[in-house]
Amino acid sequence: MAGKKVQKNRVALSGMKKKRASLKKYLPVFEKQRAALNRMLQDEEQVFQKLRADRQQLLESIEPWVALFNDAEVDISDFIRLKEVNTAQENIFGTTVPSFIGVVFDEFDIDYHYYPFWVEEGILAVKKVVENDARLTVSRERTESIRRGYEQANQKVNLFDKKLIPETEQAIGEIKTALDAQGVAAIVIAKSAKKLQERKRVA
Repeated sequence: MAGKKVQKNRVALSGMKKKRASLKKYLPVFEKQRAALNRMLQDEEQVFQKLRADRQQLLESIEPWVALFNDAEVDISDFIRLKEVNTAQENIFGTTVPSFIGVVFDEFDIDYHYYPFWVEEGILAVKKVVENDARLTVSRERTESIRRGYEQANQKVNLFDKKLIPETEQAIGEIKTALDAQGVAAIVIAKSAKKLQERKRVA
């Protein structure tokens, strides 16, 4: 193994075999994690694109309301103020991912003696755009979080599959070769010692 001298004995061989078994046990776990996160990433990217398309349609749908607000000199900001975006945190394969729950607006009373009757419906239409924007933001954050998780899982798979397992296999092979050589040497030494003893008896 690179950068570390491998002991050439049976204890080291046993340790390397256990390490190989452990690495091969966890590799499929990381592969499944990577595959699952990859599917989630693709799904979330589709969600994001759908929200973007919806946003365009919503913007087109409120154009008449914007024109009415402008004509009536009604300041929409007097009635629409985003208070908070509620989200939750999910733990997916060790990766923290936000999920959208809903939006909360500050509530304002509308005096219909002063404002036109259509103001309330126009406000609801604009609120849909604001909520969609909040969903887009959360979806973008989800995508980024899932992508980070996928990249981390991919790094683990590559580390195990392309580095740790091959290095362990190589170390096992080196130890076996050394032990085989030691065995041959022991046999040669034993045979030489036997011949020497026989010669001494003959002499």
